[in-house]
Amino acid sequence: YGIAQYKTVDDYYFGDYIVDDAGEMKEFDLFNGTMGVVEVVNVNENSILVKFEGFDGYIAIDSNELSNIDLAYAITIHRSQGMSIPNTLTLLDYGAFKLLSKQLLYTGMTRASKKAVVLSEHNALYTAIKTDASGLRRTFLGDFLNGNLQPIQLN
Repeated sequence: YGIAQYKTVDDYYFGDYIVDDAGEMKEFDLFNGTMGVVEVVNVNENSILVKFEGFDGYIAIDSNELSNIDLAYAITIHRSQGMSIPNTLTLLDYGAFKLLSKQLLYTGMTRASKKAVVLSEHNALYTAIKTDASGLRRTFLGDFLNGNLQPIQLN
């Protein structure tokens, strides 16, 4: 958001939740959005040891790679899709009314495996419940599959 973040190993602690934010760790089959937990902070070697979801073992991240990760104590509903999180807090306000839909609310609530809390302005909750965004996807896949579109040949 225009704010330079100078991350050092000192910014991380054992048990911190982090997320791969750059997708730069493809050699480990990690991609943008992969979540992990800091297991070791090694100040002497200027690195942290992280256990990522779906990866057997630990990955050492040195100070030069810290710009590729972010703390993940709070993430967006979109980033949480496909995840199971023990406790979730879904906040809805009318300031982003174009994003409000029953699909967004459903996704936010169903990420919780133990407890889901929804805090909302009345109008935002009402709008989310009454808005069905399932037909708003703008793709040409249906037209392509029905033969109404032809692929473009690139040279």
